[in-house]
Amino acid sequence: MAGRIYLLLILSLLFSVTGCSNEKEITAKEASYFETENYTMLGVEESAGFIVGEGENLVANQKDKYMWHLWDNHDLEGKAFKVTGVNLETNDKKTLVDGSLAGPHNGADAHTPSNMEFPSEGTWELSVLVGGELFKKMTVEVS
Repeated sequence: MAGRIYLLLILSLLFSVTGCSNEKEITAKEASYFETENYTMLGVEESAGFIVGEGENLVANQKDKYMWHLWDNHDLEGKAFKVTGVNLETNDKKTLVDGSLAGPHNGADAHTPSNMEFPSEGTWELSVLVGGELFKKMTVEVS
């Protein structure tokens, strides 16, 4: 009898710990090239991406300008925008973009210009945050 009560207490505790998380789990998607208006972007179509020429490589230790675009049904203008990255092979971590979003542009609901520089080659997992909350995750290859 005591064993059953103990088991029920453990199960109740597990359900309360796992069932109360307010954070949504977003898995990273591999970034791909897509077209919008007159531009080629790299990212997740109809979600988040930045202007880059198709087939153009992201190069380590080379700062370059990129225009980020976001698609969402909510008002994004004026919200904080941040992109953090982690190199999945070396565990290098870096904040790549830190700014705020402007309004609609190039068919997207919001945009922001940025300068990004990846400190190392490899597969980078990018976390796109809007208003301090995770919006999208994607992986990109850096050579």
